[in-house]
Amino acid sequence: PQEPNQAAANGNDLLEQIMIQAGLPPQPLLQPPTLSIAIQPAEFHQFRYKKDVTDNRLGGILKGRHSGPQGESYTRLKVAGISEELHSVCVRGCTVTPELEPHPFLLHGDDCQNGAIRLRQQVTQRHVNSGEMEISLERLSIVSVRNDDVAEELNSRAVNGFNPDLRHLQQQQQQQQKKKFWGELCLCFQLFYSFNGDEWIPGNIVITEVIRNKKANISIDRVFPADLSLHGGQRVFIYFTKPLSDQSPDSYEIVISPHGNQDRSCELRLKPIEVKPNIIELETQCEQQLRNHLTRGAPHERVNANLRVTCCSTGQQSKESPLIFSDSCATCGQRMRAEVRPLQPPPSKQQRLERANFAVQQDADFSLPKLDIGQLFQEVLLDAS
Repeated sequence: PQEPNQAAANGNDLLEQIMIQAGLPPQPLLQPPTLSIAIQPAEFHQFRYKKDVTDNRLGGILKGRHSGPQGESYTRLKVAGISEELHSVCVRGCTVTPELEPHPFLLHGDDCQNGAIRLRQQVTQRHVNSGEMEISLERLSIVSVRNDDVAEELNSRAVNGFNPDLRHLQQQQQQQQKKKFWGELCLCFQLFYSFNGDEWIPGNIVITEVIRNKKANISIDRVFPADLSLHGGQRVFIYFTKPLSDQSPDSYEIVISPHGNQDRSCELRLKPIEVKPNIIELETQCEQQLRNHLTRGAPHERVNANLRVTCCSTGQQSKESPLIFSDSCATCGQRMRAEVRPLQPPPSKQQRLERANFAVQQDADFSLPKLDIGQLFQEVLLDAS
């Protein structure tokens, strides 16, 4: 790999030499193809160990940054400037630190060898017509190494001869080996192109955004209270089975959504009031906001919902925990009607006396029918016989 400007100059000289050797007249300089990143990789990805990727297993696929409930995406590269004279392109990639220094972690998946990716594709007429080529990395994962193996992996980078960060590995090995935190990295890709399929010309280099190691998801033990009020303004406590790694309230987002509803506009997003090692405390919003999100303004008296906690700094996410929102008082829990009824004045003394006399008269008119014991005894004897 070389500097992009130097690579372009050397590429033009190499192309001119190839045409002279073939006995062709010199042609105007061709515009070299360029490599760009169409879809960035996911910000959080759980790095795997070597034992997890044995027997051709990936362990975990590196997804794209736009993956969600609507569908999954993957890291995608785009080669622009495809011309008829171009024969094939090759993309090589490896891991680097955010400071663009060699990173010991390995790439594993299709078209990967010795911890780096090397993908070669031939230019077709379809690519020439569109003028570009897209490369989707759908089977790619990142494999971590132990601290004892960091020096060996950095040395193998020098042996493989692929150092796209354009720096001297020998000068960095001692400094890199002392580094203990390898939880952040970037992917570095460089384009190589050929006009005859034999001579490869180095192209430009692209760097992805930072990828952070995703830790194990957080686990909710219980939510208290689990029966909440649609009138809002209620304190809720979320208990976790293990201590939280980040205790900053700004790092967490609590999402409450109706059960079975995939519409993101119905989700209610809250920020915690206080975060303790095993507890997150929050307060539900007012009645109007709760009903607008959970019931769409309809006068429901009971709504089944799910609660999910996400840590934005580490990418950790909990499973959904069930909740019930009912039309009850947020203070005493007494059931209330969803519709608003006008207040009625208290009954007068005359109305109370009339209601009491009516109840006494109803009790006086109520009497049990008289029974003939002799006739009942004869019927029992007949049934027995």
